[in-house]
Amino acid sequence: MPITIMRATKRHYPQLISMFVEHAKYEQHTLHIDDQLQTMATLDTLPVELFIVQLKHTVIGYFSVIPQFSTWDMKTYLYLDCLFIQDAYRGKGVGKYVMYHIFDLAKKQGYQQVQWQTPNTNQSAIQFYLAQGAKPKAKQRFFYTIVE
Repeated sequence: MPITIMRATKRHYPQLISMFVEHAKYEQHTLHIDDQLQTMATLDTLPVELFIVQLKHTVIGYFSVIPQFSTWDMKTYLYLDCLFIQDAYRGKGVGKYVMYHIFDLAKKQGYQQVQWQTPNTNQSAIQFYLAQGAKPKAKQRFFYTIVE
């Protein structure tokens, strides 16, 4: 299976926005599109690396990584903010290929650890991550929206 991973470029943005919505729905959330496309135009200035996953020149997924710092460990690590593979391509080895690409990227960038999270309702992803050798850390993620 000829999988290609590359940094997202301007031509990928409309497909990415569509996958963001699909990803949110898969995780039982609703994503409201407002200024995401405008912000993506400044992607090279943001502290995130956004990649697309292609199969035979068809975009089938994406992931994004962000350098983070662990106060307890006093070390930086690579945070996998999002990973999404379209449903038709799950269970075919694409996710495993992408995860090992991310681990290799982290190693090349000098990180000793990759961290990420997934909803506790996403049992297939949890089983997949465990099968890759990942260790779980039970936490609940919260967010608070600041409004003017």
